[in-house]
Amino acid sequence: MDFYVVGLNEIEMIIYATMDSSQGYQLSISLNDVSYIDMPMRWKIDTEEEYPIKSIFFSSMEKKDVDRFLDNGAGNLYCFSAETVLGKAEYHIAAKNLTFTDYGVHNYQRWEGC
Repeated sequence: MDFYVVGLNEIEMIIYATMDSSQGYQLSISLNDVSYIDMPMRWKIDTEEEYPIKSIFFSSMEKKDVDRFLDNGAGNLYCFSAETVLGKAEYHIAAKNLTFTDYGVHNYQRWEGC
């Protein structure tokens, strides 16, 4: 599955994901109050992986990680597994929260408005 960052401002980051970009996207991810980004604008994940997106909640993080990744010590760390030319990688976003909409395997949404 391919992931694309399609929107980013001081309030929200929007990511679309698709199995076939010529058809549109099937998954929409919204992250609010983003304070840290460690990732490219697009990447691929292995859909067979058990947990391609992981959440590390503020309450379970070590203080050094909170100080490093979270703006004013609030939010969570979201980790996205990726396939790269050099092998497996993990990308990170620190944000207050993450919400997503899964439109279904065969229900592609148009790329309009990106």
